[in-house]
Amino acid sequence: MTVKPGSANYGKVIYSYSVGGQNEAHHGGFTDDRRQLWLCGLESSKIFIFDVHSNPAKPHLVKTIDNFEKVTGGAYDARVSYLGAPLLHTSGNLADVVHLPLPAGNFSLHKRFMVPAQAPSGRYTLHLTATNQHDRQLLCVNVPFRVR
Repeated sequence: MTVKPGSANYGKVIYSYSVGGQNEAHHGGFTDDRRQLWLCGLESSKIFIFDVHSNPAKPHLVKTIDNFEKVTGGAYDARVSYLGAPLLHTSGNLADVVHLPLPAGNFSLHKRFMVPAQAPSGRYTLHLTATNQHDRQLLCVNVPFRVR
């Protein structure tokens, strides 16, 4: 999409790239040097890495990571909301918050969340999910809590 104000194609899609199947590339971020854009698959655990430096008008896929959970042991995703509005989101390697391999039965997950000091008093909700190395859901909980 052209984002240069005043351009004849401003706001228009000028190039698209298919990652195949139903793997919509979604939620991502740039590397520190802004040469690559890493995007997660919306319907899969794949991570798509695009070169956006060589030809910014036509980024191209340079690598697909399709074994993220296998090499990391799984993933967790935590979201905190206030009155339904998103406040905080964090996700990462499951091995960073639990001791792997997980034993059968109960387990403890340890992750510290820092609610911003300017957060208003009231009711909040923590929504937490975790998947294993096979992308199977291990956990899905909503935990209400209060900030005073």
